[in-house]
Amino acid sequence: MATFALAVAFAPAQAAPASNHPDLDQLRVQMWKKMRRADYNYAGVLRTKEKRYPFTLDAKGGEVMYTFTDKPLQIKVVGDEHEAKVSTRSAASEAWHPVSDLTKPILGTDLTYEDLALAVAYWKTLAPAGTDSFKDRETWVYEGNSPGKSQYAKAKLWITEKEKGIIKIDGYDSGGVIFKRLEVNDATPVKGNHIPTELVISTFKPGTEKSKSQTWIDIKVES
Repeated sequence: MATFALAVAFAPAQAAPASNHPDLDQLRVQMWKKMRRADYNYAGVLRTKEKRYPFTLDAKGGEVMYTFTDKPLQIKVVGDEHEAKVSTRSAASEAWHPVSDLTKPILGTDLTYEDLALAVAYWKTLAPAGTDSFKDRETWVYEGNSPGKSQYAKAKLWITEKEKGIIKIDGYDSGGVIFKRLEVNDATPVKGNHIPTELVISTFKPGTEKSKSQTWIDIKVES
């Protein structure tokens, strides 16, 4: 996969009446109906500038499992329209253990278990915050404060109008300063689902939108 540096500019979200935004609860139901029908297996890699962690990705019946080939780590995300639960184990012969702290980084990267589970999308505090054009796609923007334990005090969520998928998440600290961004650089349609084939997670330098560190997830989808 090609490497994309963080060099994204986007126009400020334009004010839009709340009635123009679809209900998030209904969107969650639609997304998880698609996920429950998913059945695929792909190879991928979690990488930083210094390290690479290959994995296999298996999705079936609303359950997504990441098995790292060079590390004793499996991660399972099981979700529905209400929440996502994350568990880990070190080998297939062992029992699954729930992840109690979703803010923990995965293998020392910018990616946390909270990010992997897209936990922000389940916040009941999210409310319409305008529209935006991002990466040539029209999007609905939602924002809200954290309803509980999270690495973010506040977050913004971008959902594409056409595919109705999450394309970007911005995370803010308690002072309202952005410090992290997740964005989909590329996605491939597979049997009604759009599979993100490149996702970049950027941690910013304080008070800026310049990356201090970055992590990528690349997934190889056979056409």
